[in-house]
Amino acid sequence: MDPLRYDTIARSDLDILIPLGDEKLDALISSMALPADPTVLDINCDKGELLIRVLESYGGSGQGVTPNPLFLSGARAEAATRLRMGQIEWLTGEAYELEIEQLSYDAVMCLRDQPYGGTRETLAKLWAFVPSGGVVVYGDYYWRQENPPYDYLEAIGCGPETYLTHQGLFDAALAETFTPLYSVSASREEFDHLEWTSVRSVERYVRANPFDDEARAMKERIRGWRDAYTKWGRDHLGYAAMLLLK
Repeated sequence: MDPLRYDTIARSDLDILIPLGDEKLDALISSMALPADPTVLDINCDKGELLIRVLESYGGSGQGVTPNPLFLSGARAEAATRLRMGQIEWLTGEAYELEIEQLSYDAVMCLRDQPYGGTRETLAKLWAFVPSGGVVVYGDYYWRQENPPYDYLEAIGCGPETYLTHQGLFDAALAETFTPLYSVSASREEFDHLEWTSVRSVERYVRANPFDDEARAMKERIRGWRDAYTKWGRDHLGYAAMLLLK
């Protein structure tokens, strides 16, 4: 099964692919307090919605990096209706494969998928992209409780070291000498919206396309993920986004 195609179908009814609602995202954007006409980099920007909102608020120019090219047609169309031509440059690929110039951005955002190998490694990499006085918006999942159940880890394909605790996220930022300025955390209701919207999208796609060669694998994957979420995920997995000053 093509993971990028699956992700595109699962996230088809979502504009923002993290479990934060508009009120929290607006507060996070406002707290960035960027200078006039900033330069902004969004790593793993998905559909580009957050980057578009930041540039709507502050002007300036941005680069959006996504490993999923299937998201880009919608992202380009949305940007074309809300921003001036050329305000965003879209780049396709894994962030670690791209040459990103250091000290080049007023703000760098990275809110999904630990693109540089882990929380600590990613924060260290993001540090290099902004000058002193620049900001990083970093979002990551975290364990609500230490030592999550082995069966849950096996079901979602990760280990206990994949994520830190909530306090561990801030400790990692402080270890890189960032100054935390603001943070928001996902509620269980926001998690429910993200996860169940994805379940609905895949289930409806599979029902409407029974002869798709990947339909069976998609159904098995989404139902396994659904069951792991309802049994363990709501109690054990959290999400937080931090605004960090260099």
